Amino acid sequence: MSNSPLINQVISDPNYSSRTIGGREYKITKITIHHAASRAGASAAEVANVLRKKDGGSANYCIGNDGEIVLCVPEEYRAWTSNNRVNDAMAVTIEVANEKREPNWEVSEVAFNRLIDLCVDICRRNGMDGLIWTGDSKGTLTTHDMFYATLCPGPFLKSRMGQIATEVTRRVRELNGNPSSDIEKPPVPQPEPEPEPHSTTNETANGYSPAKFKDDGYGRGKQFTVTARSGLNMRRNAGKQYDIITTLPKNTKVTWYGYYNKDVTGIKWLLVKAGKFTGYCMSSFLK
Repeated sequence: MSNSPLINQVISDPNYSSRTIGGREYKITKITIHHAASRAGASAAEVANVLRKKDGGSANYCIGNDGEIVLCVPEEYRAWTSNNRVNDAMAVTIEVANEKREPNWEVSEVAFNRLIDLCVDICRRNGMDGLIWTGDSKGTLTTHDMFYATLCPGPFLKSRMGQIATEVTRRVRELNGNPSSDIEKPPVPQPEPEPEPHSTTNETANGYSPAKFKDDGYGRGKQFTVTARSGLNMRRNAGKQYDIITTLPKNTKVTWYGYYNKDVTGIKWLLVKAGKFTGYCMSSFLK
């Protein structure tokens, strides 16, 4: 079993065991990423030496803030990193120095990129087709907090595990000559759309009447401001004869999704939302 050619130096750690537990020899099928939680900007050697001084702690590799990589425990052995013997028996464990400390425990861009380089190399040498991030210990990319009550790997790295798995898998497959088009990209977080006030077919809790008309192009909502000096009445339908839901003070912001009704004179009354209220307001007092 080989070690990464990307290393800059070796600082041997005495804390390690074989990858055999209870008579079963485990093969490397996972990578576990940790953050070092040492001083901000620490080198790989500093992280490695801190681990050496800990009682029963180690890692296979340490990455410094400057991107240098130190081998501490050869890959043929199980490092004592994750508070879980079976995980560590299956994993190559990596400690990454932090550029900043709490609360987010960021790592530098160069350290992050070198982490991906190292993961690609580990996967290729150990016959892994990439990494799978499931958010729990069933995936091939795991983290310390899955096995122990700890903040490791910190919010910064934890939020990027899906990105790491996708990028590592893409590069491994490309280097192996395999298509990467089947790699599932992590979904881009999207803000939840604000529900449109016309979404019910009859009435809302406010009891307004359904809109009969729609101006296209306002599906995402248009902001208006109340201009009536004494405030603007919001009513249950288009017309002054309908019940008042609430009165909106001047300069109140309302949202219109393009739905409206007309009163008997043909004036538009827009179906708008203002805070918890939804109803009809005369269009001439909304700018």
